[in-house]
Amino acid sequence: MRYGTVSLLILAAMCTAVFAHAKGHDEASLKSYDVALVTLETPVTRADSTGRNVTLREVYLVRLLGKFPVNYAKPMELFIGDRKIGEYGSMPGGIYFIVLDKASLDHFAGKEFGYRLEGSDIKPLKTTFSPEKFAPFSPMPEKEAIQRK
Repeated sequence: MRYGTVSLLILAAMCTAVFAHAKGHDEASLKSYDVALVTLETPVTRADSTGRNVTLREVYLVRLLGKFPVNYAKPMELFIGDRKIGEYGSMPGGIYFIVLDKASLDHFAGKEFGYRLEGSDIKPLKTTFSPEKFAPFSPMPEKEAIQRK
């Protein structure tokens, strides 16, 4: 009987440690961010806000450096203000996303970065987006923009 009690205590301690470790994956932290104007290797055609197709040769690349939750195959939603960033990618040290035009970049200015997991409320990352800090923008190749230090 004594052996069973000790095993249950060890199991309970292990479960507590796993839960505490997993909970740490739910927290994001943003150390810094930057914005670069990128010349696309292959131009992309997208519908603009009026529904008209436009060909883009340059876009803005926004890199967020920090720690972001893994959340075990359930995506983290990224926000600037209350606007969800539809797609983002992973890179060493953080994540990145594309802003298609200057008007959209200006729309995000002054709004706070945030994130959400599985239907929770948006959690602030305590950093306000100020793209003008990185102006004037000089176009650079995609690969250089994503890998710069």
